Amino acid sequence: LKYKYFRLMSKEKEKAFPEKLKHFFKLQRSGNLNFSKPVVEEFVITDELLQEISQSSPLNLRTKVLKDLCEVIKKKRINNISAVRVWETIKDLLFDEVPKEYRHLCLHFLECLCSDPSVQNNSILRPYFFDAMKCHELKEDLLPKLEVIRVLTDNGKDLDYLEDDVGQFLVDLFPQLILSSYSIPFLPMLVNVIKFHTAYLGENVIAQNIHNTCYLCCRSNNIKEKELCLDVFDAVVCYSYLPPEVLPDYVTALCRTVNTEQLCQKSWKVMLNLLGTYLGHSTLCTLCSILQDDKLIIDSELIRGAVFFISNGLWGKKKLALKHSPAKVLPSIKMALRSPHRLVVFEVCLGVLGLIKKLGDRTDEKLGDKTDSTTWSNILDIVIEICDFIEKHPECGLELVQKFHEILTCIEFCYENKRFPGSLEIFFNLIERCSKERDDKSIIYLLHYKATSLMSDDDCIKLTDMTNFIEQFFKQENRQMVRLKCLDVVFCVLKNSRDSREDEILEHVVTKCLNLIDQDSNVVVREHAIKQLLIVLEDCNPKQCLAVYDIFDKILDKPFETLDGEGSKIVRETETQDIVTLVDGLIMLLQTKLDICSADHTIRQYKCLIKHLIKHYEKPVVFESGTAIKLKIFQCIMKMRASQSFHLGFPGTSNMGQYKYSITLVIKKAHADESSSPTIFMSIAKTYQALVLCLKNENDWTLIGFVLNSLPEILQHSALILSQKMSDVDLLASTVCSLVSDPVLMCPEKFKNVPDNFTRADFHRYVYLSLGFFSSYGRYMLPTTQQLIVKCLLSGLVSKSCQPCVSALTICILEMRVTMHKLLHSVLFRLSQISATVTAAQTVLEFLSTLIRLPEVYQSCVEEQYMEIFAIALPYTNPFKFKHYIVSQAYQTLA
Repeated sequence: LKYKYFRLMSKEKEKAFPEKLKHFFKLQRSGNLNFSKPVVEEFVITDELLQEISQSSPLNLRTKVLKDLCEVIKKKRINNISAVRVWETIKDLLFDEVPKEYRHLCLHFLECLCSDPSVQNNSILRPYFFDAMKCHELKEDLLPKLEVIRVLTDNGKDLDYLEDDVGQFLVDLFPQLILSSYSIPFLPMLVNVIKFHTAYLGENVIAQNIHNTCYLCCRSNNIKEKELCLDVFDAVVCYSYLPPEVLPDYVTALCRTVNTEQLCQKSWKVMLNLLGTYLGHSTLCTLCSILQDDKLIIDSELIRGAVFFISNGLWGKKKLALKHSPAKVLPSIKMALRSPHRLVVFEVCLGVLGLIKKLGDRTDEKLGDKTDSTTWSNILDIVIEICDFIEKHPECGLELVQKFHEILTCIEFCYENKRFPGSLEIFFNLIERCSKERDDKSIIYLLHYKATSLMSDDDCIKLTDMTNFIEQFFKQENRQMVRLKCLDVVFCVLKNSRDSREDEILEHVVTKCLNLIDQDSNVVVREHAIKQLLIVLEDCNPKQCLAVYDIFDKILDKPFETLDGEGSKIVRETETQDIVTLVDGLIMLLQTKLDICSADHTIRQYKCLIKHLIKHYEKPVVFESGTAIKLKIFQCIMKMRASQSFHLGFPGTSNMGQYKYSITLVIKKAHADESSSPTIFMSIAKTYQALVLCLKNENDWTLIGFVLNSLPEILQHSALILSQKMSDVDLLASTVCSLVSDPVLMCPEKFKNVPDNFTRADFHRYVYLSLGFFSSYGRYMLPTTQQLIVKCLLSGLVSKSCQPCVSALTICILEMRVTMHKLLHSVLFRLSQISATVTAAQTVLEFLSTLIRLPEVYQSCVEEQYMEIFAIALPYTNPFKFKHYIVSQAYQTLA
């Protein structure tokens, strides 16, 4: 019942559509539909016409009539019997002895005749005319013969009544057309035959046609021909059966055509279809066998195409059903690198690059986490071969080199993201081989790996390896970041080897390799090397570290070296950052490591600083601005102190005001000799020399002011002063006096960076304060120096510095009695010129009180001097102006 219902509904639907159609065109059910066909007029072949085209007629007449008849047949139809009669009459024109133009006219007539639908649909005429063409084998008539076949078969689409013969006929015809260069009109017909009638074509016919097509494709230089050959290949894969025996020729042809830019995409499409068939595995094996064949290795087009298809087929963008690991084909791709052609190597680069990108993508479905170390091992082997090729062929081209480095960059990406299970040693050896062309980031990875290798086992560290490492990545390298990282690695290895081979590495590697760091033109690199060396000195204290100070000496002396013997290079402030860093580091070591550091190190630190400071004044034109460096050194040496046993000390960092002293280092030679403990003597005479040079030659008030301001504090610590020769103290005192007394020094007019409203009196005040403390060491000075100090102090009595000058003169009475006795008249005369003010009262009366209590000075006074003393003290007896203490002291002095 359901079936009957379905049939009924179907009939109703079939009726409904015509009814609707009739209604749409407003036709009645009872109306008659009359459709008129176009009527083609039939042309009658008469006996007279046949006589005119027969063999008995002159050839000129026959050709004229045939030409006219060709035009008629195109417009009118003739019956089948007439067609046969006409052909039988003119077929003698195809004989070999007939001229070519008449044969071609005959074939053209047959072409027009076969275009008639009545002939095309006739089961007798189609085979009849086809046999006629099959039997006609003149090579000169190939093209018109082919046109007849094309018309007869509708360009290969219609093979009715010809199925059994057309396949072999095409096989026999194809080579002739190739030799005659008539393949372009033939190949589209062959494509249609394969598409529409592949069932009638035997395996042998398909194989032979593929063989001929491959031959044509590989030998032709015509792009159109090659493109049509690819159409044949595609038709065979899509609509027919590809015999396995022609697979090598088929694959070879595709490997060649893919090298042509216009045919690349089409060739890849055909190969993609082939790889997706039952022959996919066999195709892959064929491609690998091409790469492995020693005889084919010189064929660059073939090898390049095979590499392209393998790489794109297995790990390209188009995903295939082939389940082959890259490790199975990579050895074959490696063998392709035996080819000496650049294009082959470039194609291998592209393939390997695509694979590495896939391996680096964890989300890839085909590869992803399933890859193993074998794949990466093969990849690295290939990359090594590529590197060898580039080294052997420097002219290989920039593009190849760029692709090679892109491969290394992709491997680095995998390494960075922990997706590289391959050999790190092999990979970083590759990076090292081409380190000159790699970017900074790549070399940093290499240096990290090298550091890990060097620090893996302290006992196995080879000094030659470290030396070569520094030579390659520091001395021969120009990139700043790489050189800085190299230094970090070397000093990191040194730090980790501290317990075992620190002395050996420091002596044979670090100091020797950095021995010429002062000649390095990069200030950043110099500064970094200095920082690392300072860290070494801070963390350790071996004897080999003393060689580091030789390096420091060279760095500090470098700016003062003459270029051509005539003058020195002016060092700009931006070029002195390394020196500033070194000075800061040495000062830090000297101050903080004094109590724990070896005495030898402290001496070398001091000598480096003071030597550099002195050179600033010996060659003052070298530095554009060296004030900051000099000030740092002066700040350091002005903090030096000596204990009662003359041990050198510096302020501690923990307790303010507390000093820490060296256990083994003394600054007085006598104590070093007499002591039973292992003490070492250090001379600080150069400090006095530096101070003298500063006071005489310095033009910057920042420095002069600091030195003059710090001298009183230094002079209060007698152990530090008395530890040296008295001639040093004498020279320093006379230099300070010359600041006031010597007009040649042009003080303070020559100073720069002075405070606002800075006057001569302000400058003299600094000098007088220092001279006041020098007076305490009068007995250790020459008489001339003593007199110079007194005279300078006298000149200060008429200035705003009167009070400290009078106090200094009071000390002079005690320490320089002979000199004061000689100059007492001048002193008293100057004191008498001082106004009796409240501020000066106490210091003046203290001076007079001290004077009258020294018999060797006071008792030798003459009457005039007594009167001067009386005149000086008398104004201070005024009780209305001065305090009771001052008045009492004045009366006591007068009494």
